Amino acid sequence: MKKIFIYLVISLIFASCEEFLASDPENEISSEVFLSSESDLEIYSNGFLEKYMPHEETLAWGGQHCDNVATRSSTEFLIGDNWTADDQGNWGDTKNGKWSQLRNVNYFLDNMVKANDNVSDEIYRHYEGVGRYWRAYFYYDMIKQFGDVPWYDHEIDYNDTEALYKGRDSREYIMDKVLEDLEFAAENCSSESKFVKSSTKITKWVALAFKSRVCLFEGTYRKYHTELGLTASSEKFLREAIKASEELMADSPYALYTSGEVKTQYRSLFTSESLNETEVILGKACKSDIKMTAITWKLFSGSFGNNWSLTKDFVNQFLMLDGSRFTDKDGYETIMYNDEFNNRDYRL
Repeated sequence: MKKIFIYLVISLIFASCEEFLASDPENEISSEVFLSSESDLEIYSNGFLEKYMPHEETLAWGGQHCDNVATRSSTEFLIGDNWTADDQGNWGDTKNGKWSQLRNVNYFLDNMVKANDNVSDEIYRHYEGVGRYWRAYFYYDMIKQFGDVPWYDHEIDYNDTEALYKGRDSREYIMDKVLEDLEFAAENCSSESKFVKSSTKITKWVALAFKSRVCLFEGTYRKYHTELGLTASSEKFLREAIKASEELMADSPYALYTSGEVKTQYRSLFTSESLNETEVILGKACKSDIKMTAITWKLFSGSFGNNWSLTKDFVNQFLMLDGSRFTDKDGYETIMYNDEFNNRDYRL
């Protein structure tokens, strides 16, 4: 009897486990169901904003190696062949690695078809445009860092070794694909107030602004880097930059902020309690009781910081108030520090 009872208990346990393991969790949404509604598309795409938007440390750390900043490590970076491809980083796939970013975007684009019958055509195309915007964003960043990279426009299975280890595609091919994605985003991302109002979501205007920036970069890069053999195609990108800029300026709701004290307008962009929705096309809204940045503390604090310094060459770039060049003034090289700021652009 004891043996029979034990066998019966074991059978019940395994039956219960099998039923439990085959059940969907009650407090989570399974991957088979998710991305089938407008709210799902919004929630998933909001994750791109949270994870992939530049933040204060990204921007500052990215700028520390330019010639406008003097740092403790500038000498090592700028002199000789000390900086190699291995020092660049950002290629490897870690938990938050670069290629994971692309996989998340392509997963979204591959699986959003579940919502096709549940949302309007306008909403569907808007979110497809959002996904393609972020794919273009990823590849633009990779092209700037590495040149040729492999192109993927769908989610790769973990055991698809042929795709995982494919060679790099050419810069020319990748940037044509980037331009295709941005053109789709600019044509299909919404310009409705519910998306545009806060200046914190990807919209038609954000796509046009980014397209202008990408095309200006690529056009000038091809024009002046003649060793690429792509000079003839530079004109195409430069004209697309002009086209996107003109549409943005003519049709978007944005304008330069003109009210208030002119001397402090520029500074207010970085110190205001709320995002300037008149002038800012895409920003991160920081609130004192929810989210703040600490970059000034890290850079300039006497107790903790990197104590970076802006160079004289950087300060020299700011014009005089009348629009003339500071470097045209007699004796600008030896002018006293306190006098450098007299009658200069208020942004300085």
